[in-house]
Amino acid sequence: MRVRPSTAPAELFKRKDFWLSAYLAALHRLPAAAAVAEADEALRCVDQKWSNPPTIGSWRYEHDYPVGTIFGEDGVTEDPAP
Repeated sequence: MRVRPSTAPAELFKRKDFWLSAYLAALHRLPAAAAVAEADEALRCVDQKWSNPPTIGSWRYEHDYPVGTIFGEDGVTEDPAP
């Protein structure tokens, strides 16, 4: 059986496609009922992992700021007085 990517609205079917892939992978080694439970658990783990995705700070260089900006020692910038 070949799994085909869905052509429907984005977010819901991405989760559905993931669940189906997890189910089919589990179905190769488990009975159907256990494969459903494992696919549900896999989807729950993914939802928990990405419900608050990790973020990173971005760097800005001094030349990105207006002329006259004062840079503190801790890296925080202070905008020049208008």
